[in-house]
Amino acid sequence: MIRRSIQALVGIVLVIGLVFKFMHYPGAAALLGSAILGMAVLLLDRIIQHRAPKLMSRHNISCMLGVIYLLAVAFKVFHLPGAGIMLMTSMVGLTIVLIQFAFSIRSSKYAILPALYSITLLFALFRIMRWPEIPHVLYGSYFIFAIALPFLLFSRAQELKKTHGPLSKNFLMLGLLTLVLLALEIKLRVYPEALGTPIYQLRIVQTALVSAIILSAQKTIQAGPAVDKKTYDYQILRFIQGAYLILLVMLILVARNH
Repeated sequence: MIRRSIQALVGIVLVIGLVFKFMHYPGAAALLGSAILGMAVLLLDRIIQHRAPKLMSRHNISCMLGVIYLLAVAFKVFHLPGAGIMLMTSMVGLTIVLIQFAFSIRSSKYAILPALYSITLLFALFRIMRWPEIPHVLYGSYFIFAIALPFLLFSRAQELKKTHGPLSKNFLMLGLLTLVLLALEIKLRVYPEALGTPIYQLRIVQTALVSAIILSAQKTIQAGPAVDKKTYDYQILRFIQGAYLILLVMLILVARNH
């Protein structure tokens, strides 16, 4: 109970910090710094709480790379030395973990999701570090991922409709949230000034949607015994949480450039 309350508090502080950053309100840096530190501590706690039999398990490695990624973003925001090397270490490491995860579930239709996201993450690093990029790879891989995700979630919701009704509704809701986010991100990328909507307002809505997807994935995991650690559903829902947490934290760098 206490752990969940802390997780909720950290999430709220992060979202408020992002809103403050997009709105250029004072106190944004302190809020974001506190949230990042809290997330890093929660990831370390997760390693301890769910420690795997093997020290070098994918779970432990992912959490440690997540901690490095969080600290790298914090260092980047506060202009501290070492941010670049930590970003390279964490994002390249997470890319490799995602490729290995995709290979491990290659018999599932879900395997395309971590494979595509690994490409996005690697080329996001190129963009952050201002290295030469292959044109359209970053957004191409991300938008193919963002299109495939709701399609697969809707498909799974339909499959579960007769056997696990409540779980089917959770998958449907998660699919709807990812679809709305996709529409918003297409607008941000292609028609940012359409309808006269300020970009900072769209970014705030994007932050809210990403947060809602993370919460919806968690709720779906907790929906019942049909989602256990041995199923592809559980693994992909955990992946969705992690992928959108990475995106949520990356929005700090986006806000920094506005």
